[in-house]
Amino acid sequence: MATARPLHFDVPTTRDIDAFTQRVLVYVGETFNWTISQSEASSVTVSPAPNTTWPLSNNSYTATPQTPAPATVNTNAVGQVASFQCNPAAPTSPQTLVVAIGVFGPCDQISVQQGQCFAWQNNSDKNLQLRGTGTWPALKTLHKNGGIVLIDTTVAPGIYPLAVTFEQGGSAACNSETEPKIIVTAPPRPK
Repeated sequence: MATARPLHFDVPTTRDIDAFTQRVLVYVGETFNWTISQSEASSVTVSPAPNTTWPLSNNSYTATPQTPAPATVNTNAVGQVASFQCNPAAPTSPQTLVVAIGVFGPCDQISVQQGQCFAWQNNSDKNLQLRGTGTWPALKTLHKNGGIVLIDTTVAPGIYPLAVTFEQGGSAACNSETEPKIIVTAPPRPK
């Protein structure tokens, strides 16, 4: 597995994430801002749901429309999924925070379970096209800034080879020795 390193998101480098978002995808070491709009509430407090292992550095965060609340994902939270709650309550629940299992290059082989997410980092100065050579995944553009990908629980376990090309020109972006693929497995069943 590749080691975690910061993704290069478009400016601003710190993402703003609405506290009422139902599913939040983050990566280890990321700092982001919990936000709330004036139309949603005058303030909101985000905290872990009861009996949840919390992957963030503080136990709660309070944001107002004028003052976002910065949060940092703990470095030991790889692959963690946590339930969280808002006060006042979010319009949709349950709410979950999903931490990426790692940060990978587009030419890497990635092993991930259904329901987990991973981060792709594009170190080239060009957008890339990633396309499954079979039925999944559908075409995805990996922008120069990277992105976080959630593997839906409906994706069947299996090996999914990828074709990685430059968006402009369509030439191969990976050298011939690499075989980029996503290997999806089912999560372990509880005993």
